[in-house]
Amino acid sequence: MNSYMKYSIMYLAITTIALIYAPQPIQGALMTSLHITSYQASIIVGTTLLPMAFAPIIYGYILENANAKTVLIFSLSIVIIIQIVQIFILNYYVFVVVRFIQALFFPAIQTSLLAMLTRLEASEKDMGKNVGIYVTSTIAGGLIGRILSSVFTDIWSWEIAFGILALFLIVGLLLSFKLPSFKSQGPKIKPKEVLPFLGDMRYMWILIGTFGMFFVFQGTLTLIPFVAEHGSSHVTQAQISLLYLGYVVGMIVSFYSSNIVRLFKGRAKAVMFGFVVMIIAVAMMYNSNFYNLIAAMVLVCIGGFIIHSVLSSTINTLGSNKRAVVNGLYLTFYYTGGFIGSIIPTFIYESYSFWAVSILFFVLLVLNLISFAFRIKMYR
Repeated sequence: MNSYMKYSIMYLAITTIALIYAPQPIQGALMTSLHITSYQASIIVGTTLLPMAFAPIIYGYILENANAKTVLIFSLSIVIIIQIVQIFILNYYVFVVVRFIQALFFPAIQTSLLAMLTRLEASEKDMGKNVGIYVTSTIAGGLIGRILSSVFTDIWSWEIAFGILALFLIVGLLLSFKLPSFKSQGPKIKPKEVLPFLGDMRYMWILIGTFGMFFVFQGTLTLIPFVAEHGSSHVTQAQISLLYLGYVVGMIVSFYSSNIVRLFKGRAKAVMFGFVVMIIAVAMMYNSNFYNLIAAMVLVCIGGFIIHSVLSSTINTLGSNKRAVVNGLYLTFYYTGGFIGSIIPTFIYESYSFWAVSILFFVLLVLNLISFAFRIKMYR
C-alpha cells in the first residue's frame, strides 16, 4: 500500500470519528441554542452511535459486491452536505432527525476504509499493522473532534465549529478521488451464523463485558461536561475539552495491553484491573473540582481502553474460524452499550442526581468485575 493511500485513509478515519463525537463536549451550547434539556442534548450524541451497532451486518451486505470507493465518495458527500445543513437548523426535533440520517452514512465510510485496508494487502502481517493504524486513527479522531469542537465553540460558536469540521471532511473527499477502485469480497454476516455465538458463554461474557464497559465509558464522557459546568468553579468550553485529554493516556495504555496481560498473568485479571480503575474513576467524580474531574477522566480512559483492547483481542483467540461474525457481534454489543450509555444516564442525572447515575455505573462495573473473577481460568 502506498503512502498516499495509507495517510488518506488515516485522515478520513480521524475526521469521520471527529464529526461523530464533536457534539459531546458542547452539549451546553446546543442546549442554549436549541432550547433543550441535558437529556435531549444527550440524544444528539446517542443517535449517532445507534447505526454503528448494526453497521457490520448491514454494510457487510452492501459492500460485498459494491465498489468501496464509490460507496466512500457517495457517503462522504452526503455527510458533508448534512453537516452544513445542520448549522442552519434551529428546531431540535428536525436537528435530531437530520443527525440520525447523517449517522447512517458514518458506518459506510468506516466500513469502506477498513475494507480498503484489509483487501489491498498481500501479507497478513501488513494487514494487521494497517488495521492497528486504523484503530489508532479512530481513537485519535474521538479526541481531536471533542477538543476542536470545544475550542471553536468557545472562540466563535458551535455553528462555526460544525462548519470547520465540514471543511476538514471536504479535504478528505478530495483525497478520496485518488484512492484505487475495487470491489470488496469480504464475507457477509448472515443472521443464523450469529446464534451459536450467543449461546456460547465464552463469547457472551466478553460481549456483556464490552457492553457494560462502553455503557459506563460513554455515560461518563456524556455527563462530564454537565458535572464540570455545575461544579464549584466556572469552566469554559475550551477548558471542558481538557477533560478528554485522558484519551491520550488511554491510547498509550492500549498499545501496551499485551504487557498488561503478562503483568497480571491472564486476560481475565487484566480486564478485572480495568474495571477496578473505572470504579475508582466514578467514585472520584463525586468531587466536582475541575482538576479532580480531569484525573477521573484519565482513569476512565485507562480502564476503558484496557478492557476494550484485551476483550477485542480475546474474542478473536477463542478458536472460531468465523472472525467476521465474531467481530461484527462484538461491535454490535460495543456500540449498543455506547448508544444506551449516552442517553439513559443523562435522563437519570436530569431526573435525580449524579448520585443515582453513579449507583447504576457501580452496579454494572462491579457485576462485570465479579463475572470475570469467576472466569480467570476461562480467559488466560
